[in-house]
Amino acid sequence: MNSNDLVNRTLDALERLMRMFAIERYLYLISALISFILLVIAIVRLITEDGVGALDLSLIFGATGLIAASAARVSYFLNKSFDLISSIIQRLAEVETEE
Repeated sequence: MNSNDLVNRTLDALERLMRMFAIERYLYLISALISFILLVIAIVRLITEDGVGALDLSLIFGATGLIAASAARVSYFLNKSFDLISSIIQRLAEVETEE
């Protein structure tokens, strides 16, 4: 098996992996947008209201928690994808040095 064939197979596998988890990535994008909207609502309430209430704090903590959860899952997915690419590149390097 030559290195070009291995690279093409790796990129095809990565593309299939990205398509397989496309819905999950869209859900994380939607949750990030919702949390951004919640943060904007919290900022507007903090500016227009006199004090900070329980609703304001729950909006802030809920939105930041949602952002953290989404970012962690996206980072985990990208880390796994890059690990796949890294293992293929290492295998390619081994094949190249043997030849």
